Amino acid sequence: MKIYPFGSKSLKQRSKELTWIQTFASHPQRTKLASLQKVSILRNFMREHNLSISSLRNVKHANQIHPTAIIDESAVLGEGNFIGPFCIIGKDVIIGNNNRLEAHCSIGTPPEHKDFWHGTFKSVEVGDNCIIREYATVNSGTIRNTIIGNNVSLLHASYVAHDCIVGDNVTLSGNAAMGGHCTIFEGANIGLNVSIHQYSFVGHYSMIGMGTVITKKSLIEPTKTYVGNPARFLKENQHAIKKNNLNIKDIERFHREFHAALSAPKK
Repeated sequence: MKIYPFGSKSLKQRSKELTWIQTFASHPQRTKLASLQKVSILRNFMREHNLSISSLRNVKHANQIHPTAIIDESAVLGEGNFIGPFCIIGKDVIIGNNNRLEAHCSIGTPPEHKDFWHGTFKSVEVGDNCIIREYATVNSGTIRNTIIGNNVSLLHASYVAHDCIVGDNVTLSGNAAMGGHCTIFEGANIGLNVSIHQYSFVGHYSMIGMGTVITKKSLIEPTKTYVGNPARFLKENQHAIKKNNLNIKDIERFHREFHAALSAPKK
């Protein structure tokens, strides 16, 4: 991907011009824009900044990309994504469909690991229908890709470290942060300012109250609520159980998956 500079026009003018522009990939005829006026504006913009159709080859149609976003040429986007102002999408990042990345979020930045400040590392995979808010950060993996599932909400300034796996329907609230190699199982709700120790497991549909500290010794089991420093069990998460129509078989399956992950070798 190219970096889109402002040129002689103001950011407001350029942003307004580009709201309708659809980026497109490998279809032989590309995406047909709705009118000759739109084609003319697109051609003028690409001519002004020395862009070519091949510059957009890794991006499918119907994505809205702000001109200040910086997207590595090796990144691959699906369709229906919104990439906001000053977002950074790093090397080999894969982003699915219908995701919304707000201003200043960073996906696929180098891992915060002393052995990987320089040299090679893995990347990030993001699923579909995710919300990634301002200043959220997802680091690339060291031994595997960092994974963000489907329907995940990463809220303001939340942080997902290298090699983490964040399951479907997880919410990571503002300023919540996790160390490397964590696994957050599906449906978990992580409150404001929660801190999660590296290599931790957070169970399916658990609720972690604001400011909670998950330490090396914390056991965060599925469908339970935890609070405090260090994290302690408070109650069953009946809200999640009822909202998601979970039955006893679901909960038993969650516990089997959770404890199997606990007993597996660390990665």
